[in-house]
Parts: sequence; C-alpha cells; structure tokens
Amino acid sequence: MDYDDFIDAMAGRLDALPPRRRAAVFWLAGTALRAGLSDSDGAGWGGWFDEASDLALSFILDGLLGDNLQGVWEQASVPTRPDAPQLLHSVIICLSSPLAIAIEPEKKVGAWIEHAMFPVIQKVSLDLFGDIAFPDDDGLEQVFADDRVQSAADYCASMCARLEEGSRLDREMLDEMLEGAGVLRGASEGRP
Repeated sequence: MDYDDFIDAMAGRLDALPPRRRAAVFWLAGTALRAGLSDSDGAGWGGWFDEASDLALSFILDGLLGDNLQGVWEQASVPTRPDAPQLLHSVIICLSSPLAIAIEPEKKVGAWIEHAMFPVIQKVSLDLFGDIAFPDDDGLEQVFADDRVQSAADYCASMCARLEEGSRLDREMLDEMLEGAGVLRGASEGRP
C-alpha cells in the first residue's frame, strides 16, 4: 500500500466511525503530538491546547458541547508565527478536529489524519534526504516505507481498529490507547 492508498483507507475508516469515536482519534493524535512540542514552539498556544483538549474530551466521553466550543474552534485558524514548526500545525489541526466534529457531527474529516502523519514524515524525510518530501514528491514512497513511518501508520490503524470494536469509550481506554503514540513523532516507544 502506498501513502495515498493509506490515507484514503484511513479516511474511509475514520469517516465510518460514529462522531465521538472519530473525534477520539484526532484527540489521541493531537495529544500524542503535543507531548513532543517544546514550550518555545508552542508559545502562545498552551491555553488554547488545554481548552480545546477539555472541550474535546467532554464531547468524546459525555457527548457534551461546551458553551465556548465554536469560539475555541475558530481560534484554531489564528495564524501561527511564520517560522512555526510543522509539529505545531499538526497539533492545532488534530486538537481542533474533535471540535469541528462536535459542531458538525456528519463532517467528513477522515483525510485530516494526514496531519497526524506529517511530523514523522518530516523527520524521516530530513533524515533520508536532508529535505522534506511532500505528498506529490517521488521520495514520499521511500519515506512512507521507512519503519518509523510504518510504525506511525500502524498506530493510526490500531486506533481505528480499537474504536471500531465498539467497546466502552472512557478515559481509561483513551489513556491505554496513548501507549506507543510517540511513534507519530518518530519516537521509538513510550507514551505520547
């Protein structure tokens, strides 16, 4: 399976999940990616991350829509500084996705999972080529074949599989699913 096929397959699986479970995938990815963001790279976003995460969890676990849901979601489109790292953009997109789903439950956002993959793709691209491979670059398939990217792809697929099972969605389950999530950043193991 090549990168485009992987994203298409993941998008289909994600969009088939019920809204709260679909939101959980993005919260998990955003939480995992945020753990690798330095204080300086995330400067100015810490309060937003916390508020977005809290609102996402209220929706995921209890189906609740916070009073400030729309406003927090809109804040995700505030421009970042010009030299902001890809990791920051990926965290913002992943943590805002559950809010978009809460606002519009039928919204098809499955393809947004690509943003969870960008940090590891960037890391591997830089290691292999000293430059970043983009989805329309020939080098992307070599990057996608790298074990680190495959581990991230496997993690994404395992999140979907676990959420497709239909077991009770609670905080304990989410915490268990965060195990090994560091692969989204190219880490070899451990919690986010």
